[in-house]
Amino acid sequence: MTAPQFMPIWVNIWVILLPALALWLPSGYSYSAIILLLTALLQLKKVSNIKSFHQTQILSIIFFIMALGCIINGYRSSYLISEYNAAIRYIGACFILWLLMQYKPSIHGIIYGIGFGAFAAGCHAIWFGLLYPQLGYSRGSVYNNPIQFGNIALCLGVISAWGAVLLPGCSRLIRLCLTVGALFGITASLISQSRGGWLALLIAVPIFMGLILTFYRFPKAYLRLIVLSALLFFSSFYLFFGGLLTQRIELADQEWQTFSFKNNSETSVGARLHMWKFGLTEAQKSLLVGVGSKQMLIDKERFVISHHLSKSMLSYVHLHNEYLDTLVKKGIFGLTTLLAFFLYPAYLFWPKHSDSPLQKLCKLSGLSTVLLFMGYALTQATFQHNDGLLIYTLLIIFFYTALLRYSTP
Repeated sequence: MTAPQFMPIWVNIWVILLPALALWLPSGYSYSAIILLLTALLQLKKVSNIKSFHQTQILSIIFFIMALGCIINGYRSSYLISEYNAAIRYIGACFILWLLMQYKPSIHGIIYGIGFGAFAAGCHAIWFGLLYPQLGYSRGSVYNNPIQFGNIALCLGVISAWGAVLLPGCSRLIRLCLTVGALFGITASLISQSRGGWLALLIAVPIFMGLILTFYRFPKAYLRLIVLSALLFFSSFYLFFGGLLTQRIELADQEWQTFSFKNNSETSVGARLHMWKFGLTEAQKSLLVGVGSKQMLIDKERFVISHHLSKSMLSYVHLHNEYLDTLVKKGIFGLTTLLAFFLYPAYLFWPKHSDSPLQKLCKLSGLSTVLLFMGYALTQATFQHNDGLLIYTLLIIFFYTALLRYSTP
């Protein structure tokens, strides 16, 4: 096998493995990213000569501006290493984007990897969260932040569900496996008890339904199967997880009540609300470019002390809201770039009636990734974590380049 024949297979293997390994191995999301980056660097001369689309150039510019914002914030915050690490990841994503412009991945492989990753996340969560909670991982995640774990598993589960319904040219067995993957991904989210993820899904569902009714046409037998499967799933879910879900919702209500009447900052809800209150005030000090991470942490400590709040709030290096956290640290410049980081991919993935079935699947999968992560960002600083930054960025690249594979001769 010659090098030109081998490279597309090599690249597709590591594209498939990124979601497949993401949540059940230590830093499982990093292995594929590193291999793809090294491959891009080794193929740099060839990759740099490929014909690009203006959409690719705009995506690259957005990634570079995100990296620039991290570098500036790192410099202003006494050379904060985590910001430089984030900048390296954004720049690395640009090289991977251009590599995949040369070797465009197959949507079939991406969906299979996502289905397996969702299934593995569910097994991981069931094993550690339900069967052996005494090991100390009652929320199902061993190697990732539980919120990040649950949110990413939910995203993989939703995309696996789209694959089960929309992926053309696959057998009933494959559709069944993808359906199981979707259910296990959602189960991992439930075990993680990530209420922010459930909120994001609740916000995204009406948009999903509107898109499906507008741009997607299913045979009546398909629709009956979907409705029946949904009823069966939610009935089973209520039977096994209804108590857990009710408990988490009641806990959120109790935390809200203690915040409202006692100004409590020791609960999850209370700490977030106090941090958001601080963030809205802090952002006004430097609206254009922000105050930087270091100054924000100094001012947050003063805020906690002056308002007699729980010292546990000092352990958070972000404000549990990506938009507000970015506005405080990087100002309107950073917030505008973050919105472009979400909205431009959403524009690229917005479906059309003329799209082929494979194009529609690429677009719905990419758009689901964007919408869910936009929802996660309301209650979590998703991109402050390596897994959130890499998985969102690379999934966007995978679906975009796969879309081009089916859009160009």
